[in-house]
Amino acid sequence: MLAAAYFNRYLHSRQKKDLDRSILTFTEAILIAPPWDIDGLNIVQTFFLLAQGLQVRSKDFDQSSDAQPCAAYFRYLRSQPLETFGIPRDDLPELYQFALIYQLMQGLGVLISQQNRGPGDAPQNIEEMAVVCRELLASNLPQPVLEDAVRALVSAYNSHRKQSPLPEDPDELIKCLGEVNRRLGSHEFAHALATLLRLRFNKSCSLNDYKEAITLLDKITSSESNGDSPGQYFELAMYNSAGLANERVNIYGKPEYTEEAIYRCRAYLEIPHADDYKRGVITSVLVKHMEKRSDSFGVMEGLQEARSRDPEATYVPSFSRLVKSLLDKSTTDNTHWWAEDRELQEHIRALGYVDHTTDIAEVEEAIKYCRLLLASCRPNDPLISIPADALGRVLFHAFKCTDEIEYLDESIAVFRRILEIPTARRDHFKVICILGPALLDRLSIYGDQKDFDEFMRLASEACNDPYTCVGDRFFVSRRWTDNARRNGHQTTSTAYDTAISLMQDTLLFAPTLETQHFNLVALRNVCEGLPLDIASYEVGRGQLKEAIQALERGRALIWSELHGLRTSIHQLEVDPHLSRRTQCS
Repeated sequence: MLAAAYFNRYLHSRQKKDLDRSILTFTEAILIAPPWDIDGLNIVQTFFLLAQGLQVRSKDFDQSSDAQPCAAYFRYLRSQPLETFGIPRDDLPELYQFALIYQLMQGLGVLISQQNRGPGDAPQNIEEMAVVCRELLASNLPQPVLEDAVRALVSAYNSHRKQSPLPEDPDELIKCLGEVNRRLGSHEFAHALATLLRLRFNKSCSLNDYKEAITLLDKITSSESNGDSPGQYFELAMYNSAGLANERVNIYGKPEYTEEAIYRCRAYLEIPHADDYKRGVITSVLVKHMEKRSDSFGVMEGLQEARSRDPEATYVPSFSRLVKSLLDKSTTDNTHWWAEDRELQEHIRALGYVDHTTDIAEVEEAIKYCRLLLASCRPNDPLISIPADALGRVLFHAFKCTDEIEYLDESIAVFRRILEIPTARRDHFKVICILGPALLDRLSIYGDQKDFDEFMRLASEACNDPYTCVGDRFFVSRRWTDNARRNGHQTTSTAYDTAISLMQDTLLFAPTLETQHFNLVALRNVCEGLPLDIASYEVGRGQLKEAIQALERGRALIWSELHGLRTSIHQLEVDPHLSRRTQCS
């Protein structure tokens, strides 16, 4: 009864030493007492009183270390036959729920403290908070209390993102928000879940994450599109769905994905009072995809109008100002450059222009800017490849402007490092398209066969890149065949086989009748010339049979495409709306 006496005295004195002695004595009683002590208290009752003491201390003295064991003790007591030991079970759920809530809030406090000192164990802390939050969802707490608990978790995660790289596996967070969405049906938390899925999609490239996120966003927009008075999350969901569709195109490059991105960008721009900043971002994204579609398929509809509204048309970055802002930020703010959307977009815009000036002084400032931005990244930061790619491009551009070989060597070194970054896998094709010409330029200066062999290997990798559309891969395959044959490289036959296969896929890679016709006309010379090149190569090797087969294959391919086009034209005469329909899955 000594522990109980200390506890009763604490209730009057409010002295922490009395509470500490009570908890210590309860702990000793559990360790040394028989199942039923001489004062009539059994060990389960003692354990219950110990848990209560820890709960009081964690609350009254903000002692975060007590929150987790307190919740664990009450969790254990829930599984015991409490009535048998003289403990009213009705008291336990409320105590347990309070312990969980306080553990969650203490976790948030610890997280903030960790971030003030550095990232520390913040990712693990957030995962533990998510587990606690899921336990709260299984309770019968009132909805407002549950919503506050979930907001604390989401706030912790958003705060962590501004300070540190994303947690490697946010599975517990996604599971928790998934249960929240099913239990509460709140657009606030549905949007938070979609945001988390979008972030994971950009890391994992999993289409399941994309589909789940876009479904959540579409559900929000469909239920909040109330004419002139849309709901609170309508514009935000529309903006993020357009951004998500854009990211899927950047990852996979399929034309049907481009069409959806264009559709979603246009849908956002139709919102009457959309945020000016976001409107500018989406307009630039729309123009980029429409220009890509025009280059690939000859579709010009709406492109000129979109260009006229694009803020990028008059944008000229000041790299000296950006350098100064980064230097000032490093002394006052430790958040990442990509933590806030506006800051991220500003840097992405500027990085896209680093190789657009021939003013050597400005080129030097652009190099300095890219180096500062890259130096602020940690090796596992999710967007590290963006400033790294810009640095490689501006160094290669500096070489073109000055002919100084040091720029070329450093550019090649930077691009090689990007190819080693695990999170930059989807950027490999874009990097290879610049690294390849850089290697050939250096080959013309030094004549090092290793540079040529590396170019051949990279061309082969680019032609088989699963994240790049076949049209772009076909373009690279032509470089591969030309250089391989000119230099008598051992991969020449493989290069020709790859090129003819990609040419066939490119001709079929058309979403509408107009684009199919555009491809056939645009690639006419290639379609006729590539089989002749292959035949010439085989004749030079003395392989007459293979030369004849190449010519027959090329002729069959062209006639097959012409027959398909004639069939489509006949169908168009029957159904005039066919030209607007998508013909690819």
